[in-house]
Amino acid sequence: MAKSKTTTSFIQLVNLDEIKKASVVLRSLNHDTRQKMLGLIHMNKEIMVTEIYKHLDMEQSQASSFLSLMRKAGVVRTRREGQVIYYSVDYERLSTIEKGVRIING
Repeated sequence: MAKSKTTTSFIQLVNLDEIKKASVVLRSLNHDTRQKMLGLIHMNKEIMVTEIYKHLDMEQSQASSFLSLMRKAGVVRTRREGQVIYYSVDYERLSTIEKGVRIING
């Protein structure tokens, strides 16, 4: 199916790839459990995934999946020590996200 002129004009007007990337970032923060995880990481400065899923009483696979999404969004950082991965909050990235949201919301 061929794209209409309206669709083509819209695609040229906005960068849909950038919008998709932004939606992943916002989605990583817009979830109760992920917000709790971020708060727990903040309170501990740096924390292992094991501590997170035990403290929040969740499955390890779900905690790892959520952390992966937050890592891809750039809201958490990782540091490896042997086989252990420690998570910390990327405050600079969160500040940038908040500024962008304020612009979007006017």
